[in-house]
Amino acid sequence: MHKVNQLSIDPDVLNQGTGIWIGGEIAYVTDWPLNQESQPLLHLFSIDCNTLLQQLHVPSLPPGKYISVFSTYSASEYFLDQVTYTGDELEWKENILAGCTYVSVSSEPLTSVCPIQSIPLCGVGLTEIEIEEQDFPDPYQDITGTFRC
Repeated sequence: MHKVNQLSIDPDVLNQGTGIWIGGEIAYVTDWPLNQESQPLLHLFSIDCNTLLQQLHVPSLPPGKYISVFSTYSASEYFLDQVTYTGDELEWKENILAGCTYVSVSSEPLTSVCPIQSIPLCGVGLTEIEIEEQDFPDPYQDITGTFRC
């Protein structure tokens, strides 16, 4: 058995003290990010690293930082090719570096309000659960079945 933390998304609970929220119109940025067509990106989620680190040991999470993640989105046009990266260098240059997605990492908890309709705000809860050995991912194997060193 392995103990892991399960994330639960709850639109009725806005703050469960985890330091994570999904959607909403507030994000950790001073200026709202725009894509290459000057359209505001959609706020996906934000993390207050200090609050989350009080509950979870995540070595790669930087203490004292505030993270917000954004993406291009369109309800009427196909946009997935602009936000998907499969390892192709052209995708990296044309989509990722061009600003179709954006990650803000800040030392200050300054926030801005979304200038477009946002994803409904949802709280994120953490629950420690146990999973069986066969359900626990092998850290030395990637999703293609190839072993990593």
